[in-house]
Amino acid sequence: MNRYPISVDFADGSKHTATVQFTNPKARPITFTARLFLALSTAINTPVTNTLTQTFSVAANGTKNVTFSNVEIPLITTEVDSITLVSVIQVLYNNAVIQTFYGSDPVNAVFTPGIGWGDIIWT
Repeated sequence: MNRYPISVDFADGSKHTATVQFTNPKARPITFTARLFLALSTAINTPVTNTLTQTFSVAANGTKNVTFSNVEIPLITTEVDSITLVSVIQVLYNNAVIQTFYGSDPVNAVFTPGIGWGDIIWT
C-alpha cells in the first residue's frame, strides 16, 4: 500500500496530540527516551514549539505506540497566513541521541484572525 504525505492544518496557538509507533528489532526489551517537537524546514533541528519527552520500553521484536499530548502549534507573528512545520522525533538511549526521524506529513500552522480594540472616543 502506498502512502502519500498528508498536509495537516491546525490553528495557530492550538494544542494537539501526536502518536508515534516505535519498533524494537532486537531480541531483548529496550527502554528508550523520545523527544518530539515541531521545527521550520529551514532550521530542522531547532524547536519552534514545546519539546515533549517520553520514556518507554518496547518488548523484544515488538512495537509500541507512544502518545505525546499537548503539542503546541506556534502563534504566527509575521505577515503570513500560514507556516509549514516538520515533525521531529529524536530517540535517545543512555541520554545520547541515537536516531532522528522527520515526519513525512507537513504540519501547517494556520493564522487565526483576531482583532482587539480600545474604548470608543467621541469628540
